[in-house]
Amino acid sequence: MGFVGGIQCASKFFSNDPDFKKSVINWGAAIVFAGVVGLVLTSAFGK
Repeated sequence: MGFVGGIQCASKFFSNDPDFKKSVINWGAAIVFAGVVGLVLTSAFGK
């Protein structure tokens, strides 16, 4: 998820896409969400 999102953001940056900032914000939020879900699952089902 992080690698694919990073590539998409980089391609928008180099093509001067006006939605670049929106894409970066969405990508960052997705990474934070994945981290939170991982922590919750680890605390619920982990050691």
